[in-house]
Amino acid sequence: MMPELSGYELCRRIKADPTTATIPVLLLTARKEVDRTLEGFKAGADDYLMKPFNSRSFCRVRVQLKLVRWGVSRCSRRNGPC
Repeated sequence: MMPELSGYELCRRIKADPTTATIPVLLLTARKEVDRTLEGFKAGADDYLMKPFNSRSFCRVRVQLKLVRWGVSRCSRRNGPC
């Protein structure tokens, strides 16, 4: 937990700013409720990783970084606004 700003709100702010909108945001949490995951994606998260982490979890991080390297942002992978 962050003291003054939720991860969801931080994600919304990052994605709302054109200068940071293409930065991949991965939310890391111990909460496993489906509603929390959906809230993260609605906030603009590119992925959502749940504890406990393992080596396979970080393959998803590598995928997000490769997409950025290839110039494929979340915005360009779907129709509509980012």
